[in-house]
Amino acid sequence: MIYRMESIVIAVCNVAMFGLLVSVSGVRIDITPQGGSSPVMGNSPLTPSQASSVPFSFSPDKEPDSPGFYNVNVKVESQDERHVGLTSSSTTLKSFDEVMVEDFKVGALEKDDVVSGANLVSVAQFSKYEKVIAADSTKRLYMSFSVKSKVSRRLVQPHQAFILFKHVNGGEVFYTADVQTGGKYLVDIDLARAHKDFEGVSGKYTAYLIIGDATIRTSLNWPFAEFMLTLPPTPVEVVPKSQRINYDKLPEIEHIFRLPEKRPSTVVSDAFTLICLSPLLLLLVLWLRIGVNIGNMPLNGWTLLFHGSLAGHSDVLVIYVFLTAGLLHYSHCISCSGSS
Repeated sequence: MIYRMESIVIAVCNVAMFGLLVSVSGVRIDITPQGGSSPVMGNSPLTPSQASSVPFSFSPDKEPDSPGFYNVNVKVESQDERHVGLTSSSTTLKSFDEVMVEDFKVGALEKDDVVSGANLVSVAQFSKYEKVIAADSTKRLYMSFSVKSKVSRRLVQPHQAFILFKHVNGGEVFYTADVQTGGKYLVDIDLARAHKDFEGVSGKYTAYLIIGDATIRTSLNWPFAEFMLTLPPTPVEVVPKSQRINYDKLPEIEHIFRLPEKRPSTVVSDAFTLICLSPLLLLLVLWLRIGVNIGNMPLNGWTLLFHGSLAGHSDVLVIYVFLTAGLLHYSHCISCSGSS
């Protein structure tokens, strides 16, 4: 890494062959931009030092004009016939430069104003405009400037050129400076639309110019002016309930189960059971009334089948009656225990 105003010095030492030192008669270099094929310096000789034969150098006026990254190929020359084999070496060189800001102008214009020197003020580099610039949502904030190399005085275009507005409470808003035809930078902010970038926060802002690049020796962070902005409040954005993220504790869920229906009393259920059993009791009473004599029944297959079918029908009726009565009584007991 070198600064363009400094000489490049290359030390060549311990050039040996089979353990014997070989005298160096000269050193030449090729400098090619990274990613390029054409060298900006081809086979250029270096000047040996008068005090020692080890260092070789070349003056800044022979260095590449543009800062950036370069591939440097160093070739060692010798008149000794034993000097064979590896005679060159490559390395990467970073050349950087100092920059300065010129023709910096700032102002608050009406929306339809034509930019002219009458409505803008010039601010010298690293100085700060002594007045506070006031603006509201009907105006524009206008800033223009040029970035030049201190050595060549040519316009340069750094990778980063921003205008930062910093509120007294800490809020920050960045705007990228746009390169115009001719190499100048421009920032034109229409507050009628850009007030949303400031989130509707009015008050005092300090404006900074920030310039940085990998090939700039010292980046710039320059507070050049203060602004008093009066902006309309930004409407609160309504977020749909389905998209809201809530980390607060939710209320406890309370649930009451369905209460059991009111059941009839025990007297009613027992009376209904007796009513269901009354047909069977009536059947037995009528059999006794007409004098049924089971002993006179002939014991053959058809008789047994006939009376068995009748008994089966009676059993089904009895089972139905008892199940119905039992279920009614059981449900009544459950309702009584639940209510108690």
